[in-house]
Amino acid sequence: MATKVKAAVLNRAFAQYKKDTNKVQAFTNTVSRRLVESGSSKDMGRMGEYLVKAELEDLGYEVKLLSGIESCDLKVKVGQSWKRVEVKTARASLQSKSNTRKDGTRGKQFFFSSLKTQLFDMVVLVFVDYDRTVIKVGGKLAKKHIDFWGTKGNNGLGLRFGENMRQDKEYGKNVFLDLDKKNVRLSLKS
Repeated sequence: MATKVKAAVLNRAFAQYKKDTNKVQAFTNTVSRRLVESGSSKDMGRMGEYLVKAELEDLGYEVKLLSGIESCDLKVKVGQSWKRVEVKTARASLQSKSNTRKDGTRGKQFFFSSLKTQLFDMVVLVFVDYDRTVIKVGGKLAKKHIDFWGTKGNNGLGLRFGENMRQDKEYGKNVFLDLDKKNVRLSLKS
Protein backbone atom coordinates (compact mmCIF):
# COMPACT_ATOMS: atom_id res chain seq x y z
CA MET A 1 0.00 0.00 0.00
CA ALA A 2 1.39 3.40 -1.00
CA THR A 3 1.95 6.06 1.65
CA LYS A 4 0.08 9.31 1.06
CA VAL A 5 2.00 12.51 1.62
CA LYS A 6 0.21 14.78 4.03
CA ALA A 7 -0.22 18.42 3.07
CA ALA A 8 1.36 19.56 6.36
CA VAL A 9 4.52 17.52 5.62
CA LEU A 10 4.73 18.94 2.10
CA ASN A 11 4.27 22.49 3.43
CA ARG A 12 7.13 22.03 5.95
CA ALA A 13 9.39 20.53 3.28
CA PHE A 14 8.55 23.30 0.82
CA ALA A 15 9.19 26.01 3.44
CA GLN A 16 12.61 24.51 4.21
CA TYR A 17 13.38 24.22 0.48
CA LYS A 18 12.48 27.89 -0.12
CA LYS A 19 14.56 28.96 2.87
CA ASP A 20 17.60 27.04 1.63
CA THR A 21 17.32 28.14 -2.01
CA ASN A 22 16.83 31.78 -1.03
CA LYS A 23 20.21 31.70 0.72
CA VAL A 24 21.83 30.65 -2.57
CA GLN A 25 19.72 32.95 -4.75
CA ALA A 26 21.01 35.96 -2.84
CA PHE A 27 24.42 35.31 -4.44
CA THR A 28 24.14 36.96 -7.86
CA ASN A 29 27.79 36.46 -8.87
CA THR A 30 28.37 33.16 -10.71
CA VAL A 31 31.59 32.33 -8.85
CA SER A 32 30.05 33.14 -5.46
CA ARG A 33 26.96 31.09 -6.20
CA ARG A 34 29.00 28.07 -7.31
CA LEU A 35 31.07 28.24 -4.12
CA VAL A 36 27.97 28.47 -1.92
CA GLU A 37 26.20 25.70 -3.86
CA SER A 38 29.13 23.35 -3.22
CA GLY A 39 27.49 22.43 0.09
CA SER A 40 28.59 22.72 3.71
CA SER A 41 31.19 25.19 4.89
CA LYS A 42 33.76 22.36 4.72
CA ASP A 43 32.81 21.66 1.08
CA MET A 44 32.89 25.38 0.27
CA GLY A 45 36.35 25.59 1.85
CA ARG A 46 37.62 22.70 -0.26
CA MET A 47 36.16 24.32 -3.38
CA GLY A 48 37.99 27.53 -2.36
CA GLU A 49 41.25 25.54 -2.29
CA TYR A 50 40.65 24.35 -5.87
CA LEU A 51 39.84 27.92 -6.93
CA VAL A 52 43.06 29.30 -5.39
CA LYS A 53 45.10 26.46 -6.95
CA ALA A 54 43.72 27.34 -10.39
CA GLU A 55 44.35 31.08 -9.85
CA LEU A 56 47.96 30.48 -8.75
CA GLU A 57 48.54 28.19 -11.75
CA ASP A 58 47.19 30.95 -14.03
CA LEU A 59 49.83 33.24 -12.50
CA GLY A 60 52.51 30.74 -13.56
CA TYR A 61 53.20 28.93 -10.28
CA GLU A 62 53.56 25.19 -9.85
CA VAL A 63 50.99 24.19 -7.23
CA LYS A 64 50.20 20.95 -5.37
CA LEU A 65 46.78 20.47 -3.79
CA LEU A 66 47.20 18.46 -0.58
CA SER A 67 44.83 15.83 0.76
CA GLY A 68 42.95 17.97 3.26
CA ILE A 69 44.44 16.20 6.27
CA GLU A 70 47.85 17.83 5.92
CA SER A 71 48.94 20.77 8.09
CA CYS A 72 48.36 23.15 5.14
CA ASP A 73 46.20 23.13 2.01
CA LEU A 74 48.58 23.82 -0.88
CA LYS A 75 52.28 23.81 -1.69
CA VAL A 76 53.57 26.43 -4.12
CA LYS A 77 56.99 26.19 -5.76
CA VAL A 78 58.94 29.42 -5.52
CA GLY A 79 62.42 29.20 -7.00
CA GLN A 80 63.76 25.82 -5.85
CA SER A 81 61.69 25.50 -2.66
CA TRP A 82 58.10 24.61 -1.86
CA LYS A 83 56.15 27.02 0.35
CA ARG A 84 53.19 26.08 2.57
CA VAL A 85 49.91 27.84 1.79
CA GLU A 86 46.75 27.92 3.92
CA VAL A 87 43.47 28.74 2.15
CA LYS A 88 40.51 30.06 4.14
CA THR A 89 37.10 30.74 2.65
CA ALA A 90 34.39 32.86 4.28
CA ARG A 91 30.98 33.74 3.01
CA ALA A 92 29.34 37.10 3.68
CA SER A 93 26.99 37.25 6.62
CA LEU A 94 24.87 40.13 7.80
CA GLN A 95 25.69 41.80 11.07
CA SER A 96 23.25 41.36 13.93
CA LYS A 97 19.94 43.21 13.93
CA SER A 98 21.19 45.33 16.82
CA ASN A 99 23.73 46.85 14.37
CA THR A 100 21.06 48.10 11.95
CA ARG A 101 21.99 51.36 10.22
CA LYS A 102 19.74 54.43 10.15
CA ASP A 103 18.57 53.52 6.64
CA GLY A 104 17.46 50.07 7.86
CA THR A 105 20.28 48.08 6.22
CA ARG A 106 22.84 45.95 7.97
CA GLY A 107 26.52 45.68 7.17
CA LYS A 108 28.22 42.52 5.98
CA GLN A 109 31.10 40.75 7.65
CA PHE A 110 33.44 37.86 6.90
CA PHE A 111 34.87 35.59 9.59
CA PHE A 112 37.90 33.35 8.97
CA SER A 113 38.52 30.72 11.63
CA SER A 114 41.02 27.99 12.52
CA LEU A 115 44.07 30.03 11.53
CA LYS A 116 47.29 28.44 12.79
CA THR A 117 50.12 30.73 11.71
CA GLN A 118 52.90 28.29 12.59
CA LEU A 119 51.65 25.91 9.89
CA PHE A 120 51.87 28.14 6.79
CA ASP A 121 54.15 30.53 4.94
CA MET A 122 51.33 32.33 3.11
CA VAL A 123 47.62 32.64 3.83
CA VAL A 124 45.06 33.09 1.06
CA LEU A 125 41.63 34.44 2.03
CA VAL A 126 38.64 33.87 -0.26
CA PHE A 127 35.83 36.37 0.38
CA VAL A 128 32.54 35.05 -1.00
CA ASP A 129 30.29 38.10 -1.26
CA TYR A 130 26.81 38.28 -2.78
CA ASP A 131 27.93 40.07 -5.94
CA ARG A 132 31.63 39.14 -6.20
CA THR A 133 34.36 36.82 -4.99
CA VAL A 134 37.67 38.39 -3.94
CA ILE A 135 40.95 36.61 -3.16
CA LYS A 136 43.60 38.21 -0.94
CA VAL A 137 47.05 36.97 0.13
CA GLY A 138 49.25 37.61 3.12
CA GLY A 139 52.71 36.56 4.24
CA LYS A 140 54.89 37.36 7.26
CA LEU A 141 53.10 40.63 8.04
CA ALA A 142 49.73 38.86 7.86
CA LYS A 143 50.97 36.11 10.19
CA LYS A 144 52.05 38.73 12.76
CA HIS A 145 48.74 40.52 12.35
CA ILE A 146 46.75 37.31 12.90
CA ASP A 147 48.84 36.38 15.95
CA PHE A 148 48.34 39.82 17.51
CA TRP A 149 44.73 40.61 16.57
CA GLY A 150 43.19 37.15 16.10
CA THR A 151 40.64 35.89 18.60
CA LYS A 152 41.20 32.51 20.20
CA GLY A 153 38.89 29.75 19.09
CA ASN A 154 38.62 26.01 19.61
CA ASN A 155 40.92 25.21 16.71
CA GLY A 156 43.21 28.21 16.20
CA LEU A 157 42.67 31.93 15.76
CA GLY A 158 39.79 33.76 14.11
CA LEU A 159 39.82 37.06 12.25
CA ARG A 160 36.81 39.21 11.31
CA PHE A 161 36.69 41.48 8.25
CA GLY A 162 34.17 44.19 7.42
CA GLU A 163 32.19 44.56 4.23
CA ASN A 164 35.09 46.41 2.59
CA MET A 165 37.13 43.19 2.99
CA ARG A 166 39.66 44.97 5.16
CA GLN A 167 40.48 44.04 8.70
CA ASP A 168 39.71 47.01 10.94
CA LYS A 169 43.04 46.71 12.77
CA GLU A 170 45.15 47.14 9.62
CA TYR A 171 45.40 50.88 10.38
CA GLY A 172 46.31 51.93 6.85
CA LYS A 173 48.84 49.13 6.31
CA ASN A 174 48.33 46.75 3.44
CA VAL A 175 48.46 43.47 5.35
CA PHE A 176 46.20 41.43 3.05
CA LEU A 177 46.86 42.11 -0.64
CA ASP A 178 44.93 41.35 -3.82
CA LEU A 179 45.98 38.11 -5.53
CA ASP A 180 48.42 38.87 -8.33
CA LYS A 181 51.93 37.69 -9.23
CA LYS A 182 53.70 40.59 -7.51
CA ASN A 183 51.75 40.21 -4.25
CA VAL A 184 52.30 36.44 -4.17
CA ARG A 185 56.05 37.02 -4.52
CA LEU A 186 55.92 39.64 -1.75
CA SER A 187 53.97 37.29 0.51
CA LEU A 188 56.33 34.38 -0.04
CA LYS A 189 59.58 36.33 0.39
CA SER A 190 61.82 34.69 2.95
